[in-house]
Amino acid sequence: MSDANAQSAIRSKVIGTLSRYDQSRDPALLRDASDQISQQDGSAPPDPEQARRIGQDRIALWLEVFSRFKRDLDPGFDPDNAPTLRVMPPLVGNMQLPPGVPPSSIPDPELRWKYEQDIAGNRDRIRDFAAQNKLHEAHVAVLERAAESIRDAHAMLGLSGQEIRSALAKGDVLPGDRNALLQAAQP
Repeated sequence: MSDANAQSAIRSKVIGTLSRYDQSRDPALLRDASDQISQQDGSAPPDPEQARRIGQDRIALWLEVFSRFKRDLDPGFDPDNAPTLRVMPPLVGNMQLPPGVPPSSIPDPELRWKYEQDIAGNRDRIRDFAAQNKLHEAHVAVLERAAESIRDAHAMLGLSGQEIRSALAKGDVLPGDRNALLQAAQP
């Protein structure tokens, strides 16, 4: 298979993987896409112009991946600020019930309803935190992989720092991601 055909196959796989991610929002698929993009890191075709085109396509694919992080990663997410596992129940008379008591233990219907709402809201926060945390972990791993791959595009495929900067400037990515990837392109 020629290098151009191999790159076309990689592009097709990556676009398919990103399409599946868009449907499922499974962060493992972003890791898979990063594995696919960097599959040919460390090798270059003998034709410098073809190598450059492969490098340009590689950068474009990385930008596709990082646009998903910009879209889906909550900018205010803090992996060190997990929600509590249990909600503090309301005071019943002068008595504070321990966290985790069932709502049926609360005789006042209004307090019980409020407690049930608090439990449901906390369950949603736990679910959202878990999803954002997985995405955050994938982001860290993919950013590291992308930086190595962009260094490779510069060193092995002959993309100039200016070409990389120009491509990254056009990408719809988080500013921190753009900066990290720009730093990777520095000689």
